[in-house]
Amino acid sequence: MESSRAARREVSSVRRRRRNRRRLQLLSVIAFGLSFLLIFVVSKGNHSSNSPSQGNIWEAVQVASAEYQIPSDLVFAIIKVESNFNSRAKSHAGAMGLMQLMPSTAQEMKVNNPYDPGQNIWGGVGYFHKMLRRFDGDVRLALAAYNAGPGNVRKYKGIPPFKETKNYVRKVIREYRQRSGQRRVSKIKLRSV
Repeated sequence: MESSRAARREVSSVRRRRRNRRRLQLLSVIAFGLSFLLIFVVSKGNHSSNSPSQGNIWEAVQVASAEYQIPSDLVFAIIKVESNFNSRAKSHAGAMGLMQLMPSTAQEMKVNNPYDPGQNIWGGVGYFHKMLRRFDGDVRLALAAYNAGPGNVRKYKGIPPFKETKNYVRKVIREYRQRSGQRRVSKIKLRSV
């Protein structure tokens, strides 16, 4: 009786070790795949080709947010207000895609196809990062510059008195607060990219 219990325990132990070994092998394959993907996507160079082409919006936001040190909830808020997640959106002024890039901004950010979600997000987040750097991490001023242009923010020494821009900043901040649970929106500290 005692020997049969010991034998069952031994068999159970062997099975457990095999299962754990298979799990470790699977995890190492997954880790290798993720590290390869991360190196490929985050590498420097022509960002329009590094972005996830026609990929998942969530994934593209996570990658761009990590690269540019901008909270993903803020990027999602900008996309929600700009296009309501419609990658084919086009404004009356000619802004295109999820983050509503103007043709000159798309060209500046090396976005070849502004309707491609990955390229549009990469270019939009990169441009927003430039606005944050220009306005010392002040989220409200960077949002105003994203909407009305940095020249208008400098000209008016703050958020321009345009109704559209004031509403835009208010809507993005409200959406960001709802998504992140933060009460206050402060400055974002950036490091060089």
